[in-house]
Amino acid sequence: MQLTIEVDKKRLADLICAGFEGGIGYWATIVGYVKPAEVWQWDLEAKYVQYPLSEGGAVLLREVDTSPTAIETMGESVGKPTVLRLDLEAIERGLRLFATYPKHVDDFLTENEDATTGDVFLQLCLLGEIRYG
Repeated sequence: MQLTIEVDKKRLADLICAGFEGGIGYWATIVGYVKPAEVWQWDLEAKYVQYPLSEGGAVLLREVDTSPTAIETMGESVGKPTVLRLDLEAIERGLRLFATYPKHVDDFLTENEDATTGDVFLQLCLLGEIRYG
C-alpha cells in the first residue's frame, strides 16, 4: 500500500529553514549560490531557502570535517572537497528518503519540526543518508 501526499512549497521552505538555521552548521557550510532567473518569493528573504526552491537555483555546500586528521592537516593540500548541491532535484530525492522516517515525517506533518527534523531532511537531500547526529 502506498500513500501519496502533496507538500506545499511554503512548508518545504520552513523545513529547509529549520535545517539551515539550527541544524546543519556542525557538518556543512555554504560555499556559494546559483541564482535562478526567477526567485521564488517566501515570507523572509533567505537565499538558502529561496534559491533551491526556484527552478535553476541552488545552494552549494561542503561538509565540514572536524576529525583530528583534518584539523592536523589544515592549510595543507589534502584534495578538493566535494561540493554538495541543494536544488529542486535534491529536494525531491530527499523527500522520497524522508518519507521512510515516520517520526520525522510526523513532526513535519503536524508542524512540529525543529532543527533536528530540518537537519535530517537536508542530510537526506544532500548526502542520501543520515551520516551525522
